[in-house]
Amino acid sequence: MRRCVKCSVRMNSILAELSSEELKEVEKLLIDQEVKDGEKLFYQGEDMHGCYIVKSGKIKLYKSSLNGQGQILRVVAPGEIVGLCALRDKSNYGHTAEAIGDSVVCYLNKSKLDKLFTINASLTKNFISALTDEVTNAYNRIFLLGTKSAKEKVANLLISLATGENKELVDGMQLNLTLTRAEMADMLGVSMETAIRVISGFKNKGLIIGQGKNLIIKDAAGLKAVVNGN
Repeated sequence: MRRCVKCSVRMNSILAELSSEELKEVEKLLIDQEVKDGEKLFYQGEDMHGCYIVKSGKIKLYKSSLNGQGQILRVVAPGEIVGLCALRDKSNYGHTAEAIGDSVVCYLNKSKLDKLFTINASLTKNFISALTDEVTNAYNRIFLLGTKSAKEKVANLLISLATGENKELVDGMQLNLTLTRAEMADMLGVSMETAIRVISGFKNKGLIIGQGKNLIIKDAAGLKAVVNGN
């Protein structure tokens, strides 16, 4: 039997405040699912069938236009939920969810989710909180894209990728980038050349060190200062 109580990311998920008895009920409804790098959990426009709690790895959410152009919306870290639109009665997924690297998720079917809401008030409250957080993050991202400089945008993204599991940003924190420079640029609305130049500038200033996708936060306070426009 799955042991949610021993899960390493439970305290960062919607299951954090559930009692042992409540967890036993949830365990009966969750299905562990391994997804390979590049594998899709669902596609944009697909009929909504359930949601996923990320257990390990990361999931990229992106939206595509009719002409095939894509826009990365965000990267979902362990403990977070993919497919919150499952809260709606009738809906299609508004974006595609794709694994970045091999990942493990816990799947909760829509019908089981509805059943769970009728018997577990704590989980219902946690889902609403998660949905509120997602809306707040969307507002913050709109503000970021519309008002911040390229340096501030890149610094903010590096911090969010490093602290995706509710960690505090500290010196020496490893940042194993799961996004290419082109994907980072696309996500921030800047050119790839600009993203590369900004990251190189951060290295020259001693804010980060490393090569390629393997970076280390050298000066956490300095990186935070960049986000604040200093």
